[in-house]
Amino acid sequence: MDLWLKTGSCRKRSSADLDIGEETERCATNPNESTECQDSEIRQNVPQSKISNIEVPVHSLASEIPSSSNIDPDDFSNYTKKSLSENEIIQILSSRDFGKEISAYPTTKARKYSKEWEKRYGWLRYSVLEDASYCSYCVSFGQGDGLFKTKGFSDWKNAVGEKRGTFKLHEISKMHKEAMEKSENLLSVSQGQRNIALRGNWDKKLKKEDGNFRFFVDWKAKTDVVLKTHLQSPGPSYLSPDIQNDIIACCDADIRERIVADCTKAGYFAICADGTTDISVKEQVSLCIRFLDHESDEIREEFIGFVELAASDARTMFEKIISFMQSCHLDIAKLRGQGYDGASVMSGHVQGIQARVKEVCPRASYVHCRSHNLNLVITQSCKSVNPIRNLFDSVFQLTFFLSASASLSKIENKSSGEAKSKAGGHRRLLDDPEFIVALCVTQFVLSYLNCLTKSLQNKDCDMVLAYDDAANTLKTLRQLRTDEHFRKVYKREHRQLLLSRRFHLFPGAEQADRSIEITQLLIRPKQLWRTTIYFAFLDHVCTEMERRFPHDQRQMMLGQNLVPSKLANLNDTIQDELLQVYSPDLPDVNTWEQEVTRWKVKFSDIPNAKLPGTLKSSLKQAHQDFYPNIRRIFVLLLTMPVTSVCCERSFSGLRRLKTWERSTMGEERLCGLAMLHTHRDKDVSREDILLRFDRTGHRKIGKLTFD
Repeated sequence: MDLWLKTGSCRKRSSADLDIGEETERCATNPNESTECQDSEIRQNVPQSKISNIEVPVHSLASEIPSSSNIDPDDFSNYTKKSLSENEIIQILSSRDFGKEISAYPTTKARKYSKEWEKRYGWLRYSVLEDASYCSYCVSFGQGDGLFKTKGFSDWKNAVGEKRGTFKLHEISKMHKEAMEKSENLLSVSQGQRNIALRGNWDKKLKKEDGNFRFFVDWKAKTDVVLKTHLQSPGPSYLSPDIQNDIIACCDADIRERIVADCTKAGYFAICADGTTDISVKEQVSLCIRFLDHESDEIREEFIGFVELAASDARTMFEKIISFMQSCHLDIAKLRGQGYDGASVMSGHVQGIQARVKEVCPRASYVHCRSHNLNLVITQSCKSVNPIRNLFDSVFQLTFFLSASASLSKIENKSSGEAKSKAGGHRRLLDDPEFIVALCVTQFVLSYLNCLTKSLQNKDCDMVLAYDDAANTLKTLRQLRTDEHFRKVYKREHRQLLLSRRFHLFPGAEQADRSIEITQLLIRPKQLWRTTIYFAFLDHVCTEMERRFPHDQRQMMLGQNLVPSKLANLNDTIQDELLQVYSPDLPDVNTWEQEVTRWKVKFSDIPNAKLPGTLKSSLKQAHQDFYPNIRRIFVLLLTMPVTSVCCERSFSGLRRLKTWERSTMGEERLCGLAMLHTHRDKDVSREDILLRFDRTGHRKIGKLTFD
């Protein structure tokens, strides 16, 4: 069998014999065969005396070629055999694990690869199939066919060490350093593409803009001959702010058109809107649409843009919203829901936005944001109980004080004047029994609302699920109003009170010189706190929950009676009301009664525990051909907005986009960048953008060609 021999590094090196950083590789063959160099990095003038010092591991040719059953398409060696895209390069540089997981590395001549090497040499990438290591920088940007670029290094004996450390020598090589610089630049660009200011100041000497965009273009031109030639040509460079805005607008339109196309296929949609003020004190309204994806039956909440307002009255906002929807080619006749907060300008039933929208589209039902409702539940309940209201005021002041200070004890001991006085007051507050009790009660009660908060903010949440979760939470809170649950809370309070060592005679009474040991007085404060804090806070939370999550919105919630787990509530009266409410949107009104009957029979023999209990699970059972009317009702219920959280999410992006460095950004540019940033998970085709950019035919960009 023919054998091929792959050498490792030289055992002995000196600066006189080898240039530092150049790896060597030799191919030794049988005497009758010609010698061929396998590595372009080898020096051609290595003395023959050094050949005897080369360690030559021998491998069988058959063992080096993996069988088809062992080929792993994700193995790192695959990246060394093809031209890489930008995304693949970023993956190589950012990730360390490729291919199959391996519990133990194979041993060759009593040596094997060590995962610990990657901690010292972060550029190492291991190939399981070839049992060899590569350099991520050189594979990405290295010139030529280096040992760590295409062939792989596997001489583990000479991998590390002061004298024979090939990794260390490669790390200081010219090829590695150049590839590392290009790699780091690429990573900085890919990470900096999100929300960095593109423009800069105009350089009068250079007669060009000195901004980030121009910097990255010039940097790219250093390694891109085509771009460099374009920038040096006397023709248009297409780098002006106007061209930037045109391309951003093209990206904006491309993303929005795809979203609107999906919304149109869905048939019906709802709109959510909320307002905020940006860094330049301009009123911005965020618009999002909610619809059920036609293909996947998944709920989608998509941001479609910001609208800048000249005034904050209902008429101006309404006209702007309707105008923007028309510019997006959204069919307002298909609007079935509105989701806003409780501000009068939004929710007013006479002149509010929701009333004005209903004049245009009467079937667009208004939904008060349920997350906002829950926030009002907590806010009003905390304000109604004095000890808890005082708790939040004190925590606010304490947080503000500590945000610019060290620990309270250090300030109190080392400072003087007002700072010392405030620190002492805050420290004594932390030992106050009423403060500790209010803190423990608040944490205990509000922890039961945490899950409801997360559920309402979920994109998959629907109206039926929201009301069911709210009803379950309310039922749970009512069950907490017992002495047994208070004793559990009081155990935590008691431990904290013991830590404070001293205990005031009576909460709210005069405190001067009236403190005694905690064990001497326990009953009176305990009974007082049970009534004035624990029970009072629970009662207010339950009352607010009942008021802000009512079940009397019959028209909006009638469709929930078609959910299989609630079919027992579907009587003839509700069935007739359903037909009356939804008849304009039903595809086949004449078969309504027969369809409902078949729907009931379908689930009559299924145990209650196995019946679908949500709108999404019920939708899967309502086939379009057999139950078109019932399916349409489920689609409309799922389309109804639950919260306006999607708008709140866009506000976070707005604060990252429009900063004090970009406070003069125009509305069109802001909207385009916001679409790109919010929908950064959506692929933007270069071909489509440039074709849209050249749609007028007046752009002198020549024939469009792409890799």
